[in-house]
Amino acid sequence: MGNRRVNSITYGAIICALVGALLLINRQMANYLDIYLFWIIPLPVIIYSLKFGSRQAIIMAFAMLFVAVISTGFSITTIFYVVGSILAGLVYGYGVNKGFSSTFLIISVILISLVMAVLTTFVFAAAFGYNVSEEIAWVADGITKMMEYMNMDADNPAIAPYLNYSTLFQIYVISVVLTSVLEGVLVHLLAYIVLRRLKMTLPPMKPLASIMAPGWIKLFVFASFLAFIVSKFTGITQYDNIITPLITIAQLICFFFGYLLFITLVSLRVRDRRKVTLIVMLVILLFIITAPILVYLGIFDIYSGWRKRLLEGSVNNAQQNG
Repeated sequence: MGNRRVNSITYGAIICALVGALLLINRQMANYLDIYLFWIIPLPVIIYSLKFGSRQAIIMAFAMLFVAVISTGFSITTIFYVVGSILAGLVYGYGVNKGFSSTFLIISVILISLVMAVLTTFVFAAAFGYNVSEEIAWVADGITKMMEYMNMDADNPAIAPYLNYSTLFQIYVISVVLTSVLEGVLVHLLAYIVLRRLKMTLPPMKPLASIMAPGWIKLFVFASFLAFIVSKFTGITQYDNIITPLITIAQLICFFFGYLLFITLVSLRVRDRRKVTLIVMLVILLFIITAPILVYLGIFDIYSGWRKRLLEGSVNNAQQNG
C-alpha cells in the first residue's frame, strides 16, 4: 500500500512536470499550442486514472491545475483549455475504469469540447479575444473579393446565399460542432493507441467498417437533400439559411459513409497493405476530385446496405476457410 502511494505521488509529479514544461513552451510560442492542448493533456490524465484510480486522479488534477496557473502566467485562455482537457481526461478515464462503451467515451469528450467551444466563442467571446461578427464579415469580404477577381457576379443565385450573414453564421456554428466531434474521436483513438502500447486496460474499440447508418441518419439525409432539390427547382430562396447548413451536414455524413465503403472495398479486394495505403493516400491528396464521388458512394451505402452484406460475406468465407 505504501509503495503504491509513493508511486502515485511520483507518477503524478512527473506528469505535472511534463505538463508544466509543455505550457512553458506554449507560453514562449505566444500560446500557439493552445489548440493542441485538448488532444495532449487528457492522455496522461487517462493513464494516471487507469493506473491509480479516479480518486487519486482528481487529486493529481488539482496539482496539475496549480502547475498550469504558474506556468501560464495566469493566462485565462490557456488555463481554461487546461481545465477542460483535464476534465475530459478524468471523465474518459472514469468511463474506461467502469467499462463504459466507446460511444459514451467519445460523446463525453465531444460534449466537454463543445461546451468549451461555446463558452470561448459565443458566451465569453470578448474575454477570449473572439468576435464572431468580425470573423464572418472577414470571410464574406474574402469571398466577394475572390469573386471580383474571377469576374463573377456576387448576386449569382447559386452563390448569394453563402454571402448571407445568417448562412455564414450557421456554417460557422457547424464548423464548431464538427471540430468538437473531431476532437472527441481523436482523443479516443490516441488513448487507444497509447494504452495499447503501455499494455493497459483498453477502451472498447468498434471497427469503423462495422458502423452502419441508423434510421435517423437516413431520414435526416433524405429530408436535407429533398429540401435542397425542391428549393432549387421551385426557386424558393427564403429558406436557404436553414437548408444550406443542413445540406452541408448531410454531405459530410454521406462523405463519411462513402469513405467507409471505399475503404472496405479496397481492403477486401487488395491484399497488399502497401497498395492499400497508396490508394488511400491518393484519394486524400486528390480530395477536390474524390470528395463528390465519395458523397455519392455514401448515399448508396446509407440506403443500400451493400457494405454490411460484403462484411458478412467476408466473415463467412473466413470461417469456412478456417
